[in-house]
Amino acid sequence: MKQFLLLVLLLLLSNIAFCQKKNLDTTIINAWTTVKNGSISPSGKYIAYLTNASLIRTIDESTKTQITIRQSDNKWKYCTVIPHIESKVLFSPDDRYALFESGNIDELKILNLSSKKTELLKKVFMPSLYLHRKYLIYIDRERTAHFRNWSDGNEKTFHNVKEYSYGESGNDMLITYETGKNNNSIDYIDLKTLKQFSVCKNKNIIQQKVVRYGLQRAIKIDSAGINEIWTYSGGKQKAVKCLSEGDKFLNTEMKLGHLRHFSFSGRFIYFTLKSDSVNQSEPEKNPNPNLQLLSYLNRTIIPNKIKISPASSPQYEKLVVFDRTTKKISSLENDSKNVLFQIEDFVSYRKSTSSFFIENNNDRIENWRTGEVINGNYFSISPSEKYIFYMKKDGKSFCLYDTHSHSETTVLIVKDSTEWQSYYDSDESQRPHPVDLHWIDKERKLVLTSKHDIWVLNLNKPSNLICVTRGYGKRHKIMFSTQFFAERETFTGNTLVPAFDLENKRNGYFSINLSEVKDPKPVIFDNHLYVAFGSNRFQSTGEIIIKAKNSNRWLLMRQSAKESPNFFLTNDFKKLTPVSDLHPEDSCFWLSSELHSWKGYDGKEINGILYKPEKFDPTHRYPVIIYYYEKLSMNLNAFLEPAASSGPINIPWFVNKGYLVFTPDIWYKKGFLGESALNCVESAGKYLATLSFVNADKIGIQGHSFGGIETNYILTHSNLFAAACSASGASDFISAFGSLTKDGLDLQSPLVFGQPRMGTSLYERPDLYIKNSPVFSLHNVTTPLLLYSGKNDSGLTSPSQSLELFLGLRRLGKPSWMLLYNAGHDLLYSPKAIRNDFSDRMDQFFDHYLMDKPSPMWMTREGTQDKNYDNSLRTPNKNGLLTPSEKNKVDSLLHKELLKITF
Repeated sequence: MKQFLLLVLLLLLSNIAFCQKKNLDTTIINAWTTVKNGSISPSGKYIAYLTNASLIRTIDESTKTQITIRQSDNKWKYCTVIPHIESKVLFSPDDRYALFESGNIDELKILNLSSKKTELLKKVFMPSLYLHRKYLIYIDRERTAHFRNWSDGNEKTFHNVKEYSYGESGNDMLITYETGKNNNSIDYIDLKTLKQFSVCKNKNIIQQKVVRYGLQRAIKIDSAGINEIWTYSGGKQKAVKCLSEGDKFLNTEMKLGHLRHFSFSGRFIYFTLKSDSVNQSEPEKNPNPNLQLLSYLNRTIIPNKIKISPASSPQYEKLVVFDRTTKKISSLENDSKNVLFQIEDFVSYRKSTSSFFIENNNDRIENWRTGEVINGNYFSISPSEKYIFYMKKDGKSFCLYDTHSHSETTVLIVKDSTEWQSYYDSDESQRPHPVDLHWIDKERKLVLTSKHDIWVLNLNKPSNLICVTRGYGKRHKIMFSTQFFAERETFTGNTLVPAFDLENKRNGYFSINLSEVKDPKPVIFDNHLYVAFGSNRFQSTGEIIIKAKNSNRWLLMRQSAKESPNFFLTNDFKKLTPVSDLHPEDSCFWLSSELHSWKGYDGKEINGILYKPEKFDPTHRYPVIIYYYEKLSMNLNAFLEPAASSGPINIPWFVNKGYLVFTPDIWYKKGFLGESALNCVESAGKYLATLSFVNADKIGIQGHSFGGIETNYILTHSNLFAAACSASGASDFISAFGSLTKDGLDLQSPLVFGQPRMGTSLYERPDLYIKNSPVFSLHNVTTPLLLYSGKNDSGLTSPSQSLELFLGLRRLGKPSWMLLYNAGHDLLYSPKAIRNDFSDRMDQFFDHYLMDKPSPMWMTREGTQDKNYDNSLRTPNKNGLLTPSEKNKVDSLLHKELLKITF
């Protein structure tokens, strides 16, 4: 009887809590907070994290941050609320102090974890902060460098400091400081004793180029109006002059420009020679009003011109290289050759895209001294520049090139090319390549990931790549990631790597040993999200797990679609102890996510996520919005943050309004971007129409950026959908192929090799460019369309692309509207008023066509932006400005045969 009464009581309490929930509104959104940026002390005794306002709020207004620092056993906690910050709390190497920004400019707080007292340091230049194992080092705004001993608090200072850098060992550093007007000096500091040694004294230092992981550097100096280049090789040595503008072997009237690169060996200095500067264009001083609203009912179009700023004209510079051994200079660039990157005595050239056939920009590396050429793709250079890893041009093998011995070793023959493609691009559009690559253990190992597994190459004896996970990922359809490996990081024993189950979307961590070949072991792997593999603007991406340096304690973040991200502590991964407990979603009706599968027109199984409201009623027939961007099913367990829509739709907002939202994956076929999207999205719509709780007549689509391009294609090739919104999309690949960005870059290579996946040039396959361009099929459109574009957008999604689509639809009398904002590609960092205006109008648009709500006046009347509802005209005119005879002519085009494409 007692158990029965207890059950009744629990049911009553849960019902009361449910009744107290509210619908999601702007008040709740404006109060939304989330935890982030966790950290753990070296001993694992202390934990810290931030509680911040939502991303949108931190952009729009001044917000607060709560800093929480607590003991792992929760016996003591310190909390303080300060002006908004994003940086983590740092712990001293000896576990005695916690350091964090105060929220005021240039202020650092130090919390003594023993006495619990705080100290405030002012005028701290935060980017200079360095927690050395022996000292707290920073530069203040008066340019004094402070070296405070952690153990006794004693401090040594260096004045007039401009910058410093430290060596990889952490035992030494270089300080650059001012010694007078246009005079600088560089000193070497031994961090064991804090003794100084002069490296370069009383010189007008213009620029320094530091070699990675060391102190050696090239230094550009202005000596009485003549530029010179000096070099420093590290340690207690003096810098020496290498060349100056007065040297005869330069043999040029051009001036020394920028230091571009100093090779790891110290032999080669890459720098530019520059001509006199060219006048640059002035930026536009008076931007247009925030919004121009264009309607298919407008008799006059565009009262103000759309201005796209012209590209600036920088001064001409060309790259040369100086060989310190031979004392010779070699020119590497001219009007038709531009260097992408340089390593030791090799360079990679950017190919001209003015040729008839477009080639991959980065497909060869040349030795400028010997003329030797390495042909390949997906080059990766080791930090010391000793090794070059790449895929052979034939796509059948991975190779390692030793720049010291000039020898090549084949390290893997590719037997399954699909395994060496990203999950996001597992189609025909990419050659085999590593999904991720890291030079680790101070360059003793090279770690690669394929689509599923992890591979290691021992660089002490380069021979064969070894799959240390034994193909476990491929066998179990699990994807491993090494994206959080730090360059040159040392790994000993077992290492935790993120993992993702491609079938049921489980997520977590596996334990592997990079020195052993065996099946990895799951340590935590379930139906939560710990660290994101997919992407969505409003989701929490999670945070990589952190281990205490000197103990077996781990801090991790966990979330699900129904559960906000929170931090947990564990010693064994069997028990997770909550560290934070923040659940703003409990105050409102939330959502749930479900994984669905169906077959596309090509027979391939496709995954998608269906988002339902917490108050879901299976007897009700819901309108649906399908939102897409590449592959989103990996977000099944991601928590989505509510906000105003800023390009993509905000899923929690629309679900709370009474919509279902569906996010299908899209699988691509090279050269057939549009048909690929149509295959996945239209088949998703037809699948949804079979569900009893879906209103098959009220399904809409929305896409932003690349998704906007796909939206434009779908609405010109399908009559399934009741409404469509395309934000920052493109409509004409032919005009885009011949266009430039604001920076003067062409769009040819991005179209061929980039996200559109055309795989060929316009001149080789014009039929494919016509097929993938929605403007050639506007006569087929039966779906009302809302377009958004930013005047400051550029490239493939420039406003001219959306305008071309809109003008065509208007000419054909198709219901369409274009929102042209004084903004960029999306509205995330635009003024709040612009973002809210777009969000409101997209709400009204979908509400009218998918929920049968009244239409606003901006949709029904010419020349108005009024968002009030139109009581006299319930729905927009379906014929626009067409006369009856013109309407008959347009209708006849619906039966026009489409252009046929041969595969």
